[in-house]
Amino acid sequence: MMVALMTQEERLFIPRMCELLHLSRASYYRWRDRKETPDNDMELRDLIQRIVLHHSRYGYRRVTKELARSYECFVNHKKVLKAHGRG
Repeated sequence: MMVALMTQEERLFIPRMCELLHLSRASYYRWRDRKETPDNDMELRDLIQRIVLHHSRYGYRRVTKELARSYECFVNHKKVLKAHGRG
């Protein structure tokens, strides 16, 4: 009986919460049921961070060239710009 009351209270609470936040219930449930996506660029960001720590004045163009030259990691300059945190 208590479990049934709790689920009924939850159902009443979520619509009220969404109403107060001016948020649709669908958005809330989409957020609640989201799945964590793996970060495919973590290794790239690690390499970029190493290069930037060693060459602090390098911009994304030089970082892109250094990735290709030293690490044989061929990526688009736009991706480096985005991962570098300047774009």
